[in-house]
Amino acid sequence: MSRADSTIRLDHLQRRAYIYVRQSTLQQVYNHQESQRRQYALQARAIELGWSASSLVVVDEDQGFSGQKEDLTGFSRLMEAVSRGLVGAIFCLEVSRLSRRGSAWHALIEVCAWQNTVLIDEEGIYDPNLANDRLILGIRGLVDENELDTLRRRMQVSREAKAGRGELRFHPPTGYLHDANDKWIVDPDEEVQGAIRLFFEQFRRLGNASAVVRYFHAQHICFPTRHFGSVKDGELTWKPLTYGRALYVLHDPIYAGAYVYGRHAHSRQRKPKDKQHQAEVRLPQEEWLVLIWDAFPGYISREEYEANQKRLQGNRAGPTTPGIPRSGAAMLGGQVICGRCGRPMRVAYEGTDGQYVFYICYPQKAQAQYHTCQRVPGNEVDQQVVQRVLDALAPAEIDLSLRILDEIARQQETLHRQWQHRLERAQYEADLARRRYQNVDPENRLVARSLEQAWEECLLTLTQMEQEYAIAQAQNPLTLSEEERQQLLSIAHDLPALWYASTTTTAERKELMRLLIADVVLTRRTSDILVQLRWVTNQADAWTVPLPLRGARTDPAILQLIRTMAPDHSDSAIAKHLHDNGFRTAQGKSFINSRVRSLRQTHKIGKVQNVHTQEGGSIV
Repeated sequence: MSRADSTIRLDHLQRRAYIYVRQSTLQQVYNHQESQRRQYALQARAIELGWSASSLVVVDEDQGFSGQKEDLTGFSRLMEAVSRGLVGAIFCLEVSRLSRRGSAWHALIEVCAWQNTVLIDEEGIYDPNLANDRLILGIRGLVDENELDTLRRRMQVSREAKAGRGELRFHPPTGYLHDANDKWIVDPDEEVQGAIRLFFEQFRRLGNASAVVRYFHAQHICFPTRHFGSVKDGELTWKPLTYGRALYVLHDPIYAGAYVYGRHAHSRQRKPKDKQHQAEVRLPQEEWLVLIWDAFPGYISREEYEANQKRLQGNRAGPTTPGIPRSGAAMLGGQVICGRCGRPMRVAYEGTDGQYVFYICYPQKAQAQYHTCQRVPGNEVDQQVVQRVLDALAPAEIDLSLRILDEIARQQETLHRQWQHRLERAQYEADLARRRYQNVDPENRLVARSLEQAWEECLLTLTQMEQEYAIAQAQNPLTLSEEERQQLLSIAHDLPALWYASTTTTAERKELMRLLIADVVLTRRTSDILVQLRWVTNQADAWTVPLPLRGARTDPAILQLIRTMAPDHSDSAIAKHLHDNGFRTAQGKSFINSRVRSLRQTHKIGKVQNVHTQEGGSIV
């Protein structure tokens, strides 16, 4: 009796036979057709062993996926059918193809043994209920898994060794290409270079990624993407700049001329414990596998790249970072330190429109409770700090005005050049479409019509781009007239006017403050506020600001006078009497009807009832 006759019984033939087909990658699926044919041919072997054609089930959903993948659809369907007792035999080219994960492989053997299901490949028939077959299946699973792991480690070590020499080739980001010798070179396309250099220039000026994105959108400038692989290999497309793309470019050290490998962790061994669930984790610079500076020409220097990383980190508001300048009225947000405990102070607003600024320190207690260390009124402090900044800039007004003109002229020239590159590209594509149309045989209308349509589309694109350029130039002229230059010079000579101009935003004022001021230490005392300002040059100034009268107590003599007059006089009469005798509120303001009424209500002074005037009328 043959092994097949003894192992395959009537009980197996009465159930279905599942043929499991899988290849690890799409490249194998498309290029290794012989392996695929051999796997599908297992249906014929199942029929030879006694199964009918109607009882065969082909499971091929896992084509193009590795056997180590956890959620294989086909394998899950196969396991479900086996556990329900529907499968008499599983056919595959090699039993190790069923799963490359030890846990899944041994679970399959256990389920097959429980449901009396045999496994069949080209080499033999295995019954998991037999000790020898079970041993063979277990050893084959362990050997195959270990073999794959050994090959993977060997390939990874070789890849890292090649990357350590800077020779491992991978797709460069947009803005770089490989030459014939596999060396990194800057993309020769001038429009691509111009867009990337404009991007870094605007981040240098604006300081945050979202502002750069808004600038590109306002100027109708797109950002390039060069495709690698697939049918678009080598093609260049232009799309509006997105926030995610801006952060990607800013964080990529390749734009600083650095050859880098292993910036992201994909394996569990390299991922932090709190980020094991993430598919990809960006690692800090000290954990990168390879970092070679000055490996090829960069768009920015290494120093500028590192400064950009610090700036991006500072833009994220936290306990030790101020975050990007906000639109609130507080001028020193993120720069104030408590003079009592040394912790950063927070900003709070009060009043109907948030016109009152306060800097507050909330130290945290061990029981997660909070108490106020100090609460400092900020309006007067802000005003005096701003005045100190303007006084410090006053000697540089002339130089500043010239620098402003030079900077505006340079930015406009960069924009003009980028627009010319866009128009030149659109004109080239239109000319190329025209030449293709003219070179076709006029009698071949099938081709001529398509080329004529392509030419018309290129001409339409060129026309639309010229219109966009005209609109952009009308909204924001790319050249300064003499009158505009004189206006800018006159404004720059008057810094206070420029500071308080309606066109200067609060965020811009705060940005200027941060360029000059390192931090400000505030200490509230009995009658004043001690302000200690440290400039970025590490020079320090200190002065005091009187505590504002907001919240000060009303003179008890005034309250006593109101109590005396209230039974016989109206609020307006009391206010007139206080005003005529030179009394003022705690804030130094004149008394009026509403202020007297507010004081009465606050201090629970009874309201006048049916007061008669000398003329015989009554006042209520």
